[in-house]
Amino acid sequence: MLVRSPPGGRTRRETPCPLPVAIFAVRRMDVKVEQRVNIKFCLKLGKTTTETLQLLRDAYGDEALSRARVFGWHRRFALGRVSVVDDTRSGRPSSSRNEDNMVRINDKGRPYCYSAHVG
Repeated sequence: MLVRSPPGGRTRRETPCPLPVAIFAVRRMDVKVEQRVNIKFCLKLGKTTTETLQLLRDAYGDEALSRARVFGWHRRFALGRVSVVDDTRSGRPSSSRNEDNMVRINDKGRPYCYSAHVG
């Protein structure tokens, strides 16, 4: 079944989706990766970075990657990068709470949670 979009819009094919909510949730998580795939595709088509940025803004609107991100990923792909997922980063962990630390604190007779002593 063909559905006509508003005037000036494109005609698209409507397909029934049994799990629209689940697909929507997955789509939200992968929208950055999806855009990176599109950046890579535009590069293979010979699009400039500026053209790629405009296409992403047209397609994703407010969800489009920033100019700096688009230019950065475009450059990485142009230099031969293959993967569209983030590299693992070294440095300070987001949390120091782990099983080993919990055991060490507990062994010292301290509770997991501290509260301010009002005296």
